[in-house]
Amino acid sequence: MEQFTAIFTAVLGLFQHKFTLYGFTISYWDVLVWCLIAGIAISFIKGLLLGDE
Repeated sequence: MEQFTAIFTAVLGLFQHKFTLYGFTISYWDVLVWCLIAGIAISFIKGLLLGDE
């Protein structure tokens, strides 16, 4: 159980790491959230354009 906690803590620390890209400071957590939102939006638009196939 201690190893699981250590791995979880390390991953959480990685997601909270902030970096600056083209003047914007973001974290990996922000990247994950925006990728999920973009994936949902793309799937919705694809469904509207292609319909049920």
